[in-house]
Amino acid sequence: EKNTSSSKDESTEVPVKKKENTQKQEPTSHILKFGDSYIFTKKDFETTGYDSTGLKMTVKTPVIDENIDIKAGYSEEEYPKLEGKLPLVVTIEIENTTDNYIDMGGFKIIDSNGKDLKYSYAEGVSSYPVDGINGGQKLTITDVYLANDSKPITFIYETATWK
Repeated sequence: EKNTSSSKDESTEVPVKKKENTQKQEPTSHILKFGDSYIFTKKDFETTGYDSTGLKMTVKTPVIDENIDIKAGYSEEEYPKLEGKLPLVVTIEIENTTDNYIDMGGFKIIDSNGKDLKYSYAEGVSSYPVDGINGGQKLTITDVYLANDSKPITFIYETATWK
């Protein structure tokens, strides 16, 4: 009996792995400049498996805002981790060009050394998290990240990359 169940497990694992490889072999990525807009398509959906078809996204040029106190909201024990970090403000305009609700996923922000930047909430600056956007709705999302330096960053959402 054990052999039967393990061979079943193997047979269900193999197709899943194959599917992932296929997706990786056919990357659909769109390289954009900050300020450019991109509307996600069915092709992006086929690549990622996340249906953002009709979502229009514009990522503004990120800016370091020295007026933001990055220590606010952190305990004193965490201050050393914030040493040398700069408050990077990223503004994203999203618009749902369809009549359907679109779920929002997470953004990935990478510094010039390829390191992921940590999200940080800044009172009065950061938007509330957005889980999705209704048909026809427009929203502006403002996020603050802890930058390691003032060098350019890369912003990634699904198949679109802004540099």
